[in-house]
Amino acid sequence: GGSPIATDILREGQLGDYVNLRKMMEILISKVIKGDIQALEDLTYERRKEFLKNYPLPRELPTVSFRTEASISPAVLSTLSHVAHAELPLTNQAAKLPVVMPLGAAMAACAQLLQVRYGEKSDGLVTCCDA
Repeated sequence: GGSPIATDILREGQLGDYVNLRKMMEILISKVIKGDIQALEDLTYERRKEFLKNYPLPRELPTVSFRTEASISPAVLSTLSHVAHAELPLTNQAAKLPVVMPLGAAMAACAQLLQVRYGEKSDGLVTCCDA
């Protein structure tokens, strides 16, 4: 398991080298949505494999995995999703502004990239074979 998008963003010689994608993701994750780049690193194939080695799934507990596939439609491409709040220090009090983005369009674009690059259908984050 793992996410090829996370792996590609963080792997040297891949997408991250061409557009300094790792730095952009660090800024987006840490500054805009107040998260941690470690979360993206935890989604890579290597980290997921390491986690499952250290914490194997219990055999006596059935595991069910669902998968989804992204589709591109006008509704998906035009819908904005509220993903976070940005804090802007305009005065003594930080102003909180909603951060919206065309999340559906971004997921559809990532799904298209994974289809072209790896020949795998996905929801834009995880391929169906990895679900």
